[in-house]
Amino acid sequence: MGSATDPAPLLLAATSARALAQSAVRGGYAPHVLDRFGDQDTRAIARGFARWPEGAGAGELARIGRALEPGAALIYGAGFEGSAEALRAVAGGRRLHGNGPEVLERLSEPRALFELFARLRIPHPEVSFRAPGHPSGWLCKDAGGSGGMGVGPARVQSRAPAGRYWQRRLSGPVHSLLFLADGERLQVVGWNRLYTCRADPAHPYAYGGACGRAAPPAHLRGAALRHARHLIRALGLVGLNGIDFIVADARVRLLELNPRPGASFALYDADWPGGLLRAHVSACGGRLPGAGRTPAGPARVQRVVYAAAETLIPRDFRWPDWCADLPRPGSAVAAGEPVCSVLAQAPAAGAARQQGARRVAQLRRLLAHAGCRRAA
Repeated sequence: MGSATDPAPLLLAATSARALAQSAVRGGYAPHVLDRFGDQDTRAIARGFARWPEGAGAGELARIGRALEPGAALIYGAGFEGSAEALRAVAGGRRLHGNGPEVLERLSEPRALFELFARLRIPHPEVSFRAPGHPSGWLCKDAGGSGGMGVGPARVQSRAPAGRYWQRRLSGPVHSLLFLADGERLQVVGWNRLYTCRADPAHPYAYGGACGRAAPPAHLRGAALRHARHLIRALGLVGLNGIDFIVADARVRLLELNPRPGASFALYDADWPGGLLRAHVSACGGRLPGAGRTPAGPARVQRVVYAAAETLIPRDFRWPDWCADLPRPGSAVAAGEPVCSVLAQAPAAGAARQQGARRVAQLRRLLAHAGCRRAA
């Protein structure tokens, strides 16, 4: 890491890299950001920024990364699911702080992933690689999706769409565990409750937010920790990772393994001296920080506010200081796309959730009062 006057550069590549960039600055790095949104608060702290074009291939992403910052080490977030080739191209010639492309390759093939779960005796909802004749009670999932955008109710189909599989729908709360790994050991960062946003009928399982420090009962935590440790050792996981799981019939059933910093990252970053990104780099180098002790802090909530219709953001709109991922003045947000994130915190998870819900309602009123309207 560089000195205070000459911070070491980092290339951060993710669908949305705002939280990563803020943590990088806190840790004494100079972030150069490649992401898809280019939000105000991301650009404000980035030493350099480039837009991740929709549909960009591996070669194009690598060229953009080299033009943005040719020699910096790389940290990646969401956006490379199902595209180990793109990660390999962007990481070419760089030091990579995180799990390598070979891990993404193993996780991108659903059959191989669920064979791994079976070998490790990790329970999960029933899956099928053939379209169910009676789709009621099943979900269709995109193996390369993230943030719930590739998940929807199963329908009657004559043939399987490429890169998709079917999973039995279960009822119950969905949690996640964010953890640091050094290839062998695990350090808990936080337990979270996850929420979906059903405002967009086309994406009924889109990520709607998370509440931190919302741990399930102890016996469920024990099961989730066992599963995470098995995966760490089987895959050699390093740095920040997360598992999502549903609690159904009083049992933990794994839904996803995210082998990179996840959406709940921002719920804990302020509690870690030097930020969680610095802890991620340390863990990738084989050193779990803080002698394995997890810092205490308040419960934080992040809620994602989606546009119900294509919406223009007024140029003079003043965002509350509890909003993040801010669209640029005068920009248009497409229907179903995120407008921003709403943040809240309180001593306990229940109070934080309530404050988050109040702020979401307040923001919608502010946007309506400011004259946000359907784009022409």
